[in-house]
Amino acid sequence: MEKPKSYRLNIDTELEKLPDDQDEIILSIFVRLSAESDYITLFDRGSVDVEGHN
Repeated sequence: MEKPKSYRLNIDTELEKLPDDQDEIILSIFVRLSAESDYITLFDRGSVDVEGHN
C-alpha cells in the first residue's frame, strides 16, 4: 500500500459576538491523533485578527 504524500487538517470555529473594541483573540490549538497518544501543539497563544468580525 502506498503511503500518503501529504496530509491536510482543517479547523473551523465560530466566535460568539465579541465586544466592538476587540480586534484580536489569542488562540491555542492542541490535537491528539489517537486516544493513546499525547497532544501535539499546533498553535500556542497565537494572535488572530478578528477585526470586522461583528
